[in-house]
Amino acid sequence: MTNYILSCSPKSQTRSNMGFASLAMMPAAPAGALFGAISDHYGSIYNRAYGFQMSFAAALIFMGLMVLLIPLLPAHPQPPPEPEPSSQTVKLECEPG
Repeated sequence: MTNYILSCSPKSQTRSNMGFASLAMMPAAPAGALFGAISDHYGSIYNRAYGFQMSFAAALIFMGLMVLLIPLLPAHPQPPPEPEPSSQTVKLECEPG
């Protein structure tokens, strides 16, 4: 994912886009606890094997969503063109005082 962000970002926004991507990855951190909670919940209601099956079913659903979303990404990402340096400079005029 980070290579995709680096190839799509203009040089002036690479750092902020990488920071945003790192924050966007944060929901993946509790994945182990989530799948463990699913397994424990359904395992306590039915049986332990069924709990593990439900945990794997949830993982397959997430992977299926990912497979469906990947084709929406551009095949060859290009960063937008950088603006001309002259258009970014601000000319300050000071009056002699």
